[in-house]
Amino acid sequence: AYRHLGNMYMLLIVKIFIFFRLTSSETINCGSGSKSCQEDTKTCMPYQECDIFCTEDRSCQASTFNCPTNATCAVNCDANPGIACQKATFNVYESQSASFLFGGDDSGQFQNGYISCAKGSKCEIQCGTNEQTGSGYAQNMCNDATFYAKDAAQLRVIAKGDHSIDTASIYCPETGDCMIDIENGNEAMSHLKIFINDPSKVDLQITCPYTPHGEDGSNGCYAPGDPDLPTLYCGPVLDTYKYSCNYITTNGIDWHCSNRASPCNTNSHWSNTTAPTRAPTPAPTNNTLSPTRAPTNTTASPTRSPTNTTASPTHSPTGSTAAPTKSPTTPTKQPTHSPTGNTPSPTHSPTGNTPSPTTSPTGNTPAPTHSPTNPTKQPTHSPTGNTPSPTR
Repeated sequence: AYRHLGNMYMLLIVKIFIFFRLTSSETINCGSGSKSCQEDTKTCMPYQECDIFCTEDRSCQASTFNCPTNATCAVNCDANPGIACQKATFNVYESQSASFLFGGDDSGQFQNGYISCAKGSKCEIQCGTNEQTGSGYAQNMCNDATFYAKDAAQLRVIAKGDHSIDTASIYCPETGDCMIDIENGNEAMSHLKIFINDPSKVDLQITCPYTPHGEDGSNGCYAPGDPDLPTLYCGPVLDTYKYSCNYITTNGIDWHCSNRASPCNTNSHWSNTTAPTRAPTPAPTNNTLSPTRAPTNTTASPTRSPTNTTASPTHSPTGSTAAPTKSPTTPTKQPTHSPTGNTPSPTHSPTGNTPSPTTSPTGNTPAPTHSPTNPTKQPTHSPTGNTPSPTR
């Protein structure tokens, strides 16, 4: 019984701890003096919502902040006066959400800053808070900043104020939404650099309430002239960004490459590339190196019912074959039982001269005769004439 009560007690403690971790939040205040976070590194506690405030001049300058794991993160940089988060770095972890607000009355709050949004995360970044623009108001709020969300699920950048994201670099998610909203400010997008991989996989949305260049004397989305236009970079191989084009608009809503044939146009797609994608599709729609299940062109695979001549022999051949026939009409290498014509085998009744001796030879033969007429080396019993034998 005591053990059972002890287990229940420990389980209750664990539940209370988890509830506390999930419902509690952490606040990091970076102020002036001893509270300054300048050139420091701050890491939020895991499983707790984390709020980061940088409200004093240079209070978070060149600092590094790590948002919590398994919890959301909110960052507020709006020093009045001063520049709070210049050159600061913020890291958002996997599958989490984070919001960033860079405001205040002074320009350049997040100039040269860096935000990294990890795999599956959702990041919303607002550069500027003033509704008024022009001389005397904050400008260049996120000038030359980098928003790296290549692996994120979603990225949204909101720009307010003149030149608010001028010269910034935006790395859009490989797949998903990439939204850039210009709410006010003159030439907010001048020199802006946008990076995507496959244009067909990214939903790139850009809105700007102004005419492109402010031809009527009012604000413009970007400054006129080739060097000041926004640039879109893309590439079929991850992180190479081989192609680029000037990304322009005629009405602030519809955007496209100045060169309509550019591969970076968001309605284009890659095909027949040598580099595979990280997540291949099970049913490709373009030409690929993989064969299809139902090919329509000639293939190297034989069919079950061939209609053309094949290399396989048939059971009933037509035409000449290499197999011998039962009744050959021309001489063959194998002898027949009834040969016709001359054969190399001897006959029982040879005709003509043969190398074999006959029983009745005709003509001169090398065999001796019974009555020799010439002297011989062997003496005879009845010698005739002079002989070499001695006399008595």
